[in-house]
Amino acid sequence: MSALRSLPLVLALAASPAFAADSPAPLLACLDAQFAALPMDPATDVGLSVAMLPMHDDWSWQGARGVADREAGTPLTPEHGFRIASITKTFTAAAVLRLVEQGRLGLHDPIAKHLDADVVAVLESGGYDPQAIRLRHVLNHTSGMREHVTEDFLARHGDGSGYQSTAREQVKLAMAAGAPFAAPGDEFHYSDTGYVLLGLVIERHTGKPLHEALRSLQAWEANGLAHSWFETLEPARAPQAHQYWQGRDTRPWHASFDLYGGGGIVAPPGDTAAFLRVLLKGGLFERPGSLKFMRTPGVTGAWNDYGAGLFNLEVDGETMIGHSGYWNTFVFLSPDDGVIFAGAVGEKTALPYGPLLGALRTAYRTCAPG
Repeated sequence: MSALRSLPLVLALAASPAFAADSPAPLLACLDAQFAALPMDPATDVGLSVAMLPMHDDWSWQGARGVADREAGTPLTPEHGFRIASITKTFTAAAVLRLVEQGRLGLHDPIAKHLDADVVAVLESGGYDPQAIRLRHVLNHTSGMREHVTEDFLARHGDGSGYQSTAREQVKLAMAAGAPFAAPGDEFHYSDTGYVLLGLVIERHTGKPLHEALRSLQAWEANGLAHSWFETLEPARAPQAHQYWQGRDTRPWHASFDLYGGGGIVAPPGDTAAFLRVLLKGGLFERPGSLKFMRTPGVTGAWNDYGAGLFNLEVDGETMIGHSGYWNTFVFLSPDDGVIFAGAVGEKTALPYGPLLGALRTAYRTCAPG
């Protein structure tokens, strides 16, 4: 077990510090020292990559420790990309909201209006009513949709057979999982399958593959995502780290197990931090209501006040805003500090991202002046 778990995480809340744009060097040097001092057990933690990015000041910091590949012993660097898993949902939701702004979609439109007939038929075969399920329900996980991701699903992708699944196959698997959880709009039930449907919607209304549509709608290159890509769908833009699950290397798993809108992006923490910053500053939208919708829970009592691709996380008394991913990836804004903390843990089961977020915020506050 990593000693990081026992790091003190409780601090008095502090006001956001201000840094002169031309003098961040002492802060960055202090963060380097704090990061180097964090206890880490290479036998379990494998690797750790993190980034900090302020909302308004002109500095950034990244750090990496451990290895990108346990077998080869390749050192992990801040440039290594990780499968960010469900953080991709933030990108997908933002893309849908941009299409709404352009008048191509409506939040209250039936999902049936924006899917191909064969997909609509699959939903109906599972007892769903695609005319009653609205686009907003799918965005905020209140569609009643079941989940195609099960232990059997993951095991089949990881059994070494090279199995690949398609978006449509994954929708069929969700239908086989059982009847809808609830009527549309009534309850929150997190569903990767719902975001697979949103990926199909984006492709249908842009006439582009999902990766091309998101790159265009969100100006990835201009907004600091030059080292991010959809795995297998386009060329890699950086070296990719191996990610482990209970000591097992999952890199050989075909990316299709998490590829079609609910996941799929590979990115270093610095890129995910840059994306959350431009999103929360309103840089991806023309209307403030779009970001407001992403931050508004679909139903009262939704898990972590989940909105549409964004949720709240309580860390030592502060409500942070962002998203996490299955493979222990995360990106969250600390409103009190005005800083975004992003990261990836090489071994999924080595260190929960919540305590790590607290440790990183503690390191930042130790180094911040005032």
